Amino acid sequence: MKTWKGEGLEIHPRHSEDSSQIPLSKVLGIPWNVVHDYFTIDVKGLMELDTSKPITKRVVLQSAGKIYDSVGFLSPYTIRLKCLLQELWLRKLAWDDELPPDIYAIWLQWWSELPLLSELKIPQMILDSSGDSSDVQIHTFSNASQKHIEQPPSLRSSTKTESALIS
Repeated sequence: MKTWKGEGLEIHPRHSEDSSQIPLSKVLGIPWNVVHDYFTIDVKGLMELDTSKPITKRVVLQSAGKIYDSVGFLSPYTIRLKCLLQELWLRKLAWDDELPPDIYAIWLQWWSELPLLSELKIPQMILDSSGDSSDVQIHTFSNASQKHIEQPPSLRSSTKTESALIS
């Protein structure tokens, strides 16, 4: 609310007539489109990779360190890089040794998918603000493997007039 008043807005930007001039805000360091009420992922810093240099364990770790995901939106994507780092440690690679071909192929696949993250639009508002949600359920799934454990929660809400929304 203070930000809206600081920018001279009397009401939420989503409800104003001219919302095209309103820049993205950040919530917990995550870009938030206040007009359409969704989060996006900023990958510009991650895409800056000197491709003339070999890919090493140091480069992989630097890439992992550049990912800021305070809420865990990217966990299904980042877990693959963490498993790759784990494999590099198990193989006892030095910091500046070039990645072996099999590991490099996995890295290249991961890095080639990186631009797709900028297309994500994660809705900020999960429940209908009208209070018309007739059915709200929380589902939790668990999955474990030799490498990691996952427990993604999911919220399912539906209203009398709309079909179910799952997030």
